[in-house]
Amino acid sequence: MSLLDYRTPSNPHPDVVPLIDTHKEGWKGLNVLFGQIASQSFQEGLMVYRAAWRRGLTTPEIDKLASASAIGERYDHGYWLKEKIFREIRARIRNTPLEKELTRLYYTGQFEEYARRIAEVPAK
Repeated sequence: MSLLDYRTPSNPHPDVVPLIDTHKEGWKGLNVLFGQIASQSFQEGLMVYRAAWRRGLTTPEIDKLASASAIGERYDHGYWLKEKIFREIRARIRNTPLEKELTRLYYTGQFEEYARRIAEVPAK
């Protein structure tokens, strides 16, 4: 599977993202960017977590990840919230059209729509 398999007329290159010129940004700029990326990832993770929690699809391990204070924790926990919930959901809906759609949304970073569609996953 390739990200190019998820191309659409509105997003013909889902494999392309902006590059960061680390030399130009310098330490200060990279520090700011990392803080922004960490916060965005954690907010996406919380959105996915809340949707999964409502369906009874979380575990005690996942529940612990829903709290983070430091920038590094937000970066780490945001990633793992999304990934662990993705794995839980895929295990429940393996080989269904919903699995295919949620996988596409997850890998293309469409977390708002992904969180909305979690409502379609059968509860535990």
